[in-house]
Parts: sequence; C-alpha cells; structure tokens
Amino acid sequence: MVLIRPYLRSLVCLLLLVAGGCDVLPFFGGDNGINGVILAGPTCPFQMEGEDCDDRPIAATVIVRQPFGFEVTRFTSDDDGRFRVELPPGNYQLDPQPNECCIGTAPFQTVTVQDGQFNEIVISYDTGIR
Repeated sequence: MVLIRPYLRSLVCLLLLVAGGCDVLPFFGGDNGINGVILAGPTCPFQMEGEDCDDRPIAATVIVRQPFGFEVTRFTSDDDGRFRVELPPGNYQLDPQPNECCIGTAPFQTVTVQDGQFNEIVISYDTGIR
C-alpha cells in the first residue's frame, strides 16, 4: 500500500488536469503568443470600380491545439475580428470552428510561438460568394 499511494496521487492529479481540459494556461503569464484578425471573404460576387469588396472582420472561435491534437485553449475574436492570446513558447495548430457566415471552416494553421514574441496571424474564412 505504501508504494501505491505516490502513484495513486499522481494518477489523481493527472486525471484532474485532463478533466479540466488541460487548462494550465491561467498560471502562465508571458509576453509571447499570437494576435491577429479573422476575416471572411469574398464579400461581392464581382467587383466594380469604386466598390468596396474587401474581406470583412468576423467574430469566430478558434481552438488552439498542441501538435498531437490536445486542446490547449480556445478563443473567440471580437466583433472587429481581433484577438490576442498569450501562449508559452512552442508549436501549435489553430483549428478554426464553423461559423454561420461561411461555408465550411478556415484551414488549419501551424504556428510557432517564440519567447518574447507575438506572431501576427490572419485567419481567412470562405463566404462562398462567387
């Protein structure tokens, strides 16, 4: 029984960590991560001279995953499409979630966060307008 207790304690801690969604980021406070904008386009079936058909910013949810698929965190951009997420240095996959504005989802993106830097990211959804 004496040998089982340390393993049991470790197992309980691991289960609590996993059950909590591996949400260890609230304890992280760094000057690195990702920021950027989420856009949807095209916004016009065809563009005439003087017409504004630029992609528009949208509020959308993105899951940040470790390279082997575990969710690290998720975020939703504001109504202007802007977001900023602090992350420890490392490699991540950005998994944009379906949005009512668009067909399908934006493609996965792989990002590498380096110590002391914020990567500027643009996530583009396809509206399906042609």
